[in-house]
Amino acid sequence: MALTRYLNATRGTTSQTFIALERKGFVGRVPSERDKRSVDLELMQKARSHPELRLAERADAALGERVGDARLLLSDLLKGLVEHNEGRMFGQCRTCRHFRRNESAETGEPHLCGLLNVGLTNADSALICVEQESSVISAKS
Repeated sequence: MALTRYLNATRGTTSQTFIALERKGFVGRVPSERDKRSVDLELMQKARSHPELRLAERADAALGERVGDARLLLSDLLKGLVEHNEGRMFGQCRTCRHFRRNESAETGEPHLCGLLNVGLTNADSALICVEQESSVISAKS
């Protein structure tokens, strides 16, 4: 449902797209550890090593010291596009304003989602979350 909402597509379209990507070995389904009724989507090694997805690494190398400025500019551009389309941004958990590093001793996990009050592992913090609210300050500020 989160992916369908993000893509602004129908459930059928999202399902068929995911099935095609799964058949090609780019994504996989993993039973959710938090909710046994659902599955998490996993990017498979075939997709992680795809040359076209290594664009970020190439950009970092090409931009050198200017990479921070470029990231802020691109972040502002993406945020503007999402706002224009009345959508929501999402991104890695650890870049969210609700992410609390090393504040989850009660749950047994090192980190905490302040929005959902859920403990997070280091691996969780690198995942994409549909509830993510960017903590990045706009370059216009």
